[in-house]
Order: sequence, then structure tokens, then C-alpha cells
Amino acid sequence: MYRALVIACSCVVLTAVAAAQTDYHIDAIGGDDLGGDGSLAAPWQSFANLSGALLQPGDRVLLARNSVIRDRLLISASGTASQPIVVAAYGNGRDPVISA
Repeated sequence: MYRALVIACSCVVLTAVAAAQTDYHIDAIGGDDLGGDGSLAAPWQSFANLSGALLQPGDRVLLARNSVIRDRLLISASGTASQPIVVAAYGNGRDPVISA
């Protein structure tokens, strides 16, 4: 009985650790709100599609450097102390600017 409990608990811990985070990419210069999917290969141009995404703890909203995003960033979800929802920059160049 004890061995089965240890195995079951190990599976729960491994499942929790294996939960994948999602990165959402925003690129005001090279993104596309209609054809993009928020991935690195097909970023969105604005935050419009982000409002439909169900952000989870550990997710990241990544803004392309050199972008000036003329939109308001509203995040209604929240992360946790160990898995915050992060807003950060990616790529090379100047820091991105949010100008609503």
C-alpha cells in the first residue's frame, strides 16, 4: 500500500512539473493579427488576440525589440509566486514601447 502511494505521488509531482508554459509573441513591425498565432514564427502585431488567450501561471508575453505597440495591455489572469505571468522583450535592438 505504501509503495503504491509513493508511486502515485511521484506521478502527480512529475505531472505538475511537466506543465508547459506558453509564450505569446507580439511584434508591431513584423507581426500579423489576422494570420499570426502568437508564436515566434508567426507573432501577433498587437495585443488584440492576447485578450482571447487564456493566460496561465508560467506563461510569457514577449514583445519584439524595436516595436512600438500602440495598444493597451490588459492581463486579467494571474500567475503564482513560483510561476508568474511574465512580460519581457525578445530579439535585438531597443526595448519595446507600449503606447496606448
